[in-house]
Amino acid sequence: MRSILFMIFFLICSVSAEEKEDVPNNRDGHCDLCGSCQCIRRVPVAKPTTKKIEKICVHVKYEDEVIPGPSCLCGEHHGHDACGCFWYRLWKPTWAKVITKKIPVSTRVTREVPSYEWVVEERCCQCQ
Repeated sequence: MRSILFMIFFLICSVSAEEKEDVPNNRDGHCDLCGSCQCIRRVPVAKPTTKKIEKICVHVKYEDEVIPGPSCLCGEHHGHDACGCFWYRLWKPTWAKVITKKIPVSTRVTREVPSYEWVVEERCCQCQ
């Protein structure tokens, strides 16, 4: 049990040490702009960057559809096939109407817009 806890602690410490190595350490005691080492202070600086924004655009697509009107019964006819004899009715269409349907269509667009990111830098009194 003790060895398992030690192994878990070791893994957590090694992961956190790797994460710390990825972040640059700016505390070297010199100004990040001119290199001076007098009156150094850590100040927030806004750096320009780009940010990705995802937007959903909705457009309308038009589609025509035919709606038939009433039909007239013209009569009945006799038919024959492999199943036997049958009767069927003949219908004659009278009129139809065309309507236009609006169908919403959505698309996803990724845009890159300018933005700012705050970083902490070391600056001397002249560069602040």
